[in-house]
Amino acid sequence: MDTRLWPTILVSNTSICNLLISLGKADGGKWDRISTRIAVTWGTKECHNYIQSLIFDDRPGGRQGFPLNIAMLIHEISHEHLRFYMPPSDVWSETLLR
Repeated sequence: MDTRLWPTILVSNTSICNLLISLGKADGGKWDRISTRIAVTWGTKECHNYIQSLIFDDRPGGRQGFPLNIAMLIHEISHEHLRFYMPPSDVWSETLLR
C-alpha cells in the first residue's frame, strides 16, 4: 500500500490510517483498491459517496456483499469519515464546502 498519495490531513490521524491499512492488507490485499480510493479522496464528497456506495447497494441484481470483518472495517471507516466530513443537508450548504 503506497501511502505517499494520502492527503496530509489523513496521515496525521493514526487511527484512521490504521483502519485503512487493515482494510488494504485484509485477505492478502484483496481490498487494497477500496482502501486506496478511500484514502486518496478522504475528506471529500467523492469519498463520502464512494463509502455510501459500498454500504448501500443500488445496482440492479445486487452483489455478494463483504465478509463480516471487512464490512465492520468499512463501517468504522464510514463513521470516522462522517466525523470529519458531514455532507451538506441542503443546496445552500454546498457553498460552504471547500
